[in-house]
Amino acid sequence: MTRVSQILEQVRQLSPADWLKCTLDETADVTLSADEQRGLWQQWIEGGPQGPIEEEEPELP
Repeated sequence: MTRVSQILEQVRQLSPADWLKCTLDETADVTLSADEQRGLWQQWIEGGPQGPIEEEEPELP
């Protein structure tokens, strides 16, 4: 399993509350190498559309 695959699997397992905490933590030091970034983008591109694109930011509960 590649590093990118490991990261994606960890993200998929996050609960909505944990996901929100991660997205709000702008001080977290997350650094991906150029190869990891390319791999992540490639997986995203190959995955195709993931759902509707919302025009506005979703309202948080």
